[in-house]
Amino acid sequence: MRLCWLLSLAFLCAACGACSKSSKASGPGTGQGPGSEAPVIGAKGGPAPVTEWPKNAPQQSIDGDGFIITFAAPDAPIGTEVMAVVEVKPKKPYHLNHEYPTELSLKAPEGVKLSKETYENNPDKRDAKTWHDEVGVFEIAYTAQAKAEGLRSIEANFLFAVCTDASCDPKTATLSIPVVTQ
Repeated sequence: MRLCWLLSLAFLCAACGACSKSSKASGPGTGQGPGSEAPVIGAKGGPAPVTEWPKNAPQQSIDGDGFIITFAAPDAPIGTEVMAVVEVKPKKPYHLNHEYPTELSLKAPEGVKLSKETYENNPDKRDAKTWHDEVGVFEIAYTAQAKAEGLRSIEANFLFAVCTDASCDPKTATLSIPVVTQ
């Protein structure tokens, strides 16, 4: 009987690891271990990191089912790389999933060059500046190559998941990040 109880406990622990709240990756570029360039991703025990917003950039938000996405982009001097910020925060009782193949896909308007068109965050690739239970942040580098009349936007499709202790819910959000040239 005791053996059955121990085997059941071992199985339960293994099953719970499938939606772990912490990252298992380590090494350069993962935010884990020696030689990492990024902040610790999936850290436990401390407060969630505070997002650094671009100066003088109005923030826009999407209030979704189980999450809030906030994003902002600074004015872009022609020929100078700037950083837009996209932040996702789960609403209680949710936390961000660390294993889900999170993806932020971008499409730039004419006259804007993105440093990357796809940002990922999953156990194999960590592009997020921060990915914590309470907040995930991507920094998007782009350069305005020409001044344009009217409003231009970087179109973004954001795939991620929020979880409770009982289930995980994949989410999709579409963002339109304004690009203002100087």
